[in-house]
Amino acid sequence: MDNFHIFGNEYVKDKLSTMISKDRIIPSILIYGEKGLGKSTMARYLAAALNCEAHNGTPCGVCRSCQMALHSNHPDIIFVQPTSKSGLYRVKDDIRPVTSDAYIPPNESGKKVYIIEDAEKLNEECQNALLKIFEEPPSDTIFILTAENKQSVLETVLSRVFSFEMRPVEISDSLTFLKEKGFSEQQAEEAISAFPSNPGRQLEYLNGGDVFDEVAISKSIIDAVCQKNEYELLKVFANLTSRAQAENVFDILALILGSAVEISTGANAEKCSYNEGAKSLAKKLTSDKIVKIYESVNTAKKKIHGYANLAVATSALAAQIAEIAF
Repeated sequence: MDNFHIFGNEYVKDKLSTMISKDRIIPSILIYGEKGLGKSTMARYLAAALNCEAHNGTPCGVCRSCQMALHSNHPDIIFVQPTSKSGLYRVKDDIRPVTSDAYIPPNESGKKVYIIEDAEKLNEECQNALLKIFEEPPSDTIFILTAENKQSVLETVLSRVFSFEMRPVEISDSLTFLKEKGFSEQQAEEAISAFPSNPGRQLEYLNGGDVFDEVAISKSIIDAVCQKNEYELLKVFANLTSRAQAENVFDILALILGSAVEISTGANAEKCSYNEGAKSLAKKLTSDKIVKIYESVNTAKKKIHGYANLAVATSALAAQIAEIAF
């Protein structure tokens, strides 16, 4: 473990450290992967390493620059997030200020680092605005984007960035992580069974956050499908109260459905937050039907990202699932 609490993904850390130590860092970087795998933490790790006073490719964690980075108050590490109520980036309010400010030299460190989180919330106009500065970046400026899905980034942007994928974490690393957070082995095992390869989601689950309820909602949806209970299916979807909650439920559903497909085709399925539900689903439906439901869930998530009315989108998804499964 390091001061930035990154577990697993040693390949990403080692590759970034080597690039920094040899002064071969690419000025525009994309870190992508499933929510909870540590994309934002890795971005902070990289930003700290770039400005660490030790200059050895990794953040020492003790110098003044690293301490400011650890406490998110470093003047040359700028976090960029959407300011709109919709949660989506806007060119004028969010991106133009970045592209203008990027040409101002760093305040006190060697590099000025912009961490642009949730790149899937950048529309085409925003990405094109960034593309211009990615093509001719200031010599002392680094851009780090994070995204759940690499495909949410335009091909023209991908061709200008160096991409790193955050991969699932080994169970042993998750166990160590949760124990160091003060949880018992029994609690850790419960969280790992819910989210086998994702320490961020495991921690949320044990802290009793929204994800605990989202897992329960996802299980209810899977149960309703297995029981061919259309009324219950519609009722559960109607109880989704926010876009964030709906998106998280869709992510959990996608993992369960993915496991169900693997089980139905005879493959060794990765554990998910509802293994019994995945097994039951694989017995009730053909793999083709499960794949269709999976695709419908992902389409619904994209619609919610694109301003679709939440109630309309969720009720439409419930109807689609019922039509496929029943």
